[in-house]
Amino acid sequence: MLEALAFTLFKTYVAYLFSQQLRYQETVLIAGAPKWYYQTQDDHICASGFGVGDLDAVETAKQYARNALVQKLNEGVKTVIYEHFKEVENPAERELIERFETDAMLPHFIDSSAQYRNVEYHDEVNKGFARICLESNNLVEYQKNRLDKIRIAVLEKYRGEAFDELETETSDTPSTDLELDNSGDLHKLEPRQAPKKDPFIELERDAENR
Repeated sequence: MLEALAFTLFKTYVAYLFSQQLRYQETVLIAGAPKWYYQTQDDHICASGFGVGDLDAVETAKQYARNALVQKLNEGVKTVIYEHFKEVENPAERELIERFETDAMLPHFIDSSAQYRNVEYHDEVNKGFARICLESNNLVEYQKNRLDKIRIAVLEKYRGEAFDELETETSDTPSTDLELDNSGDLHKLEPRQAPKKDPFIELERDAENR
């Protein structure tokens, strides 16, 4: 169940990734921006940014581009889920989808895997420009490993809950002892009762012990 959903989700995400929908580049014209600011790159997902000011505008541009790439990738996952998996209702499948939709580690992955391909400062407009790119195959491998870990975690969680529920039901069910009667039929074994004490015999025993 979960394995089939994870495979379909991954396949749909990869198809979306390698379409042109994640490859769009900046369309808003920025005064003084270089040509590469608006360009796409084969087998990469890129984002551009700019900053205004002195030389520190370059760092602002790099941070802006990095954040834009994180946002672009997050929006890609949300779009895939909304367009293809919003009707999923099974609790385990829904949890897998929701975990895949939220990725707190994505910014760290971008920081370690993406590269700034272009960084420039233009004195004439007092602006810094930057473009950061991530190889599509690196993103595919990252999401594949991540989705597999999510699938295993959700599977273990729901297996554990099912076991706990079964154990609770078993412990709440009173045990019934059965025995065979002379005819070979099973019947409920009545609880054993302690033999009744004879008060006169107890008195004689007390007298002997004195």
